[in-house]
Amino acid sequence: MVNLLYTEILKLKRSYMIIITVAGASVVPVINFLIFNAIRKTNMDVGVEVNFIIYAEQTIFFITLLVGVLLYGLLATYTFSREYEDDTLKNLLTVPVGRTKLLLSKYLLILFWIMLLTILALVLCLLLSLIGGFGALSLENILYAFNIYILSGFFMFLLVMPIVFITKVFKSYVASIAFAIVIVIVSLVLSNSEYLGLYPWSAPIRILNPLVEVSAYPLWYSWASILLTGFISVFITIIYFNKQDIQ
Repeated sequence: MVNLLYTEILKLKRSYMIIITVAGASVVPVINFLIFNAIRKTNMDVGVEVNFIIYAEQTIFFITLLVGVLLYGLLATYTFSREYEDDTLKNLLTVPVGRTKLLLSKYLLILFWIMLLTILALVLCLLLSLIGGFGALSLENILYAFNIYILSGFFMFLLVMPIVFITKVFKSYVASIAFAIVIVIVSLVLSNSEYLGLYPWSAPIRILNPLVEVSAYPLWYSWASILLTGFISVFITIIYFNKQDIQ
C-alpha cells in the first residue's frame, strides 16, 4: 500500500494539478483578506470585530460551501479518470495488485492532498493576519482554527466520494464537473434554509459553526448525512470497480 501511495504521489508530482490546486486553495484566504482589510481601513460597521478568528472562520466556511467541492472534486476526477483517458488502466491491472488496493491508494492520495491544501489555507490566514495586524492571534485561537480546518478537510474528503463514483461510471471530467456544479448550486440555495443541516454538502457548516441555528434538525443528522454519503459512496465505488469490465 505504501508503494502504491508513493507511485500515486509521483504521478501527481509530474502533473499540472499541483499548481492548479495550490492556486485554488490560496484564492479564498487572499480574497477574504482583501475584503476584511478594506473593512478595517474604512471603519465599516459590519456588526462584528475584524480579527484572526473571524477571518479564519469565514475563509473555511467559504472553502467548505463553495470552492472545496469544485477544487477537490477536480482533483478527485483527475486522479481517477487519468488512466481511462490515457488508456493505461488495462495495463495497470496486469500488475499483481488488487483493484481494491489500487482504489484505496488513490483515496489516500486525495485525503493527503486535501489536508495539505487545507493546512496551506490556514497558514495563509495566519500570515495575512500578521501582515494585516488582525487581533485575536492567540495560541488558543490558532489551535481552534486548526481543529475546524482539519475537520473541514476530512468532511471535504468524504464529500468528494460521490464525485469519484460518477467519474468511475462515466470515465470523464464532464459528468463529474457538472455534478459538482449542481452540488454547489444546491448548497447555496439551502445555505439559509432549515435543510442546511440535512444536505451533506452544506451540513459541515452546521457542525463547524455551532452558532448556526438555521437548521431545525439535531446536530447528529448533519454528522449522519456526511458520513453516510462518504462511506456509502466508497463502498459502491469499490464494488463497481471490482466488477467493471475493463476493455
